[in-house]
Amino acid sequence: MEGAARVFVLLIGGIGLFLMGMILMTDGLKALAGESLRRVVRRWASGPISCIVAGTMLTVVAQSSHASTLATIGFVSSGLLTFSQSLSVIIGANLGTTSTGWLVALLGFKLNLAAIAYVFVGIGALMRLLGREWVASTGISVAGFGLIFVGIDTMQHGMDGLAELMDPGYLPGGTFIGSLLLVLVGFVMTVIMQSSSAAMATTLTALHIGTISFDQAAALVIGQNVGSSVTAAVAAFGASVPAKRTALWHILFNVINAAIAFAILPFSVEYVNHLSATWAKGNQEIALAAFHTIFRILGAIIVIPVLGGIATLLTRMVPDRGPVLTRHLDATVGSDPESAVEAAHVTLVSVLTEQARLGKALLRDEPLRDFQPIIDSIDEALSRTSEFLAGISMPYKSEGIQKRRLGVAHSLDHQRSLADTLRETHHRDVIRVLPSLAEDAKELATVLDLVFDGGTTTPEPESAEKLGELSKSLAATRRARREEVLAETAAARITPDVALKELDAIRWVDRLGYHTWRSAAHLFNGNNGHVYPLEE
Repeated sequence: MEGAARVFVLLIGGIGLFLMGMILMTDGLKALAGESLRRVVRRWASGPISCIVAGTMLTVVAQSSHASTLATIGFVSSGLLTFSQSLSVIIGANLGTTSTGWLVALLGFKLNLAAIAYVFVGIGALMRLLGREWVASTGISVAGFGLIFVGIDTMQHGMDGLAELMDPGYLPGGTFIGSLLLVLVGFVMTVIMQSSSAAMATTLTALHIGTISFDQAAALVIGQNVGSSVTAAVAAFGASVPAKRTALWHILFNVINAAIAFAILPFSVEYVNHLSATWAKGNQEIALAAFHTIFRILGAIIVIPVLGGIATLLTRMVPDRGPVLTRHLDATVGSDPESAVEAAHVTLVSVLTEQARLGKALLRDEPLRDFQPIIDSIDEALSRTSEFLAGISMPYKSEGIQKRRLGVAHSLDHQRSLADTLRETHHRDVIRVLPSLAEDAKELATVLDLVFDGGTTTPEPESAEKLGELSKSLAATRRARREEVLAETAAARITPDVALKELDAIRWVDRLGYHTWRSAAHLFNGNNGHVYPLEE
């Protein structure tokens, strides 16, 4: 009984150390490569193959399919990726997660890293405590890498004891029903551990020690593959439509993979058994890692030709609902600062485009029957964006992310002022009878057309600069006209009431141009390699 308790403690402790190592290494790598990963995804994600490559790289670097899946959901929610592109990225993420199995199979058992793993943990901890920025993030990754192999070594000791207490023959396997039961066990393992990588490492360790046979290990891996989609499914509850679609695809693709793996399982077992006589001890772990990779590659080959149809089907199954302006604000990406800030950015671009459309109509004195519903939807979108922006977690420092977040906050402030300005529709009555002001209003409307043509998120620098130049010109006109109006009022050529209305109308046009310009400058600063002036 004492031996069984010791085995249990070692197994639980080893799994815990492995999980903690994975978490630390993932957090450190994300901190080091977070913004670089965004650039890679933007650069590579175009066609299906390039999206698969981007998803694979994302998972290999982050060493977490869960993290890469949530990042993909964030990319879709924030507008970095279309839903169709995300399907291929998810395929790549599933391929990339096989890298952990290869890492464990090739290094965890072939090399005696346990002795130096503690050195990695110590060095990493010192780097984290004494270093800053990238040094501290590197230290977290190094410590995590060391803990992974400490965990594997601890699991091996536990599995040694377990092998003495039980025989592989006690476990189901070898038959159709037995294999199905092991698939279910593998599924439960991943759900409990909340990590398919940890479940895979546990299975590889058991196979290495001889606690289970290859066919039993392969069946467990199939179940672990399906279990990895549970986390994404849970994360999609209450999330945005893109998140739900992406999670549904993750589940569907994993089920397809599992069906393929179960179909080729007998052939894989027969092939490994045939070669086992000539293989050195330990090669079964490599065979299991290869089996894991092969059935995922086969799944990718099968679905790639029909991705367009799959995207259409999933779109129909999970249709768009809710306000259009805030469709990118997804609470599930709040823990990923890059994606969350991008989601707020894209939302404000949509809101600013809508405000510009409303402003153009007012400046051109066009009828607006739906004015109140539009302005209400703008208010709601700005309010939700403010709440979303406040809820973004910043687990690590990044000057680039903080700069973008600050720019979004500045734009939000100007857009609130712009929305308040748009409500003052009564100034149009004054503009109609003032030819010079009517001309300024028409010119501003024309420039707004130029900047926000098609709702682009990256306007041409020349058009944005023209909006800034016009805003400065309107400010100069306002100051000059104010002196003229006050002089005419003093000379009794116009009444004070008329003078005040004219000055208010001039300020109204000026504010429309100014707040639109400032909001756009903060949102688009740095795009196209161009930096717009940010002085207030």
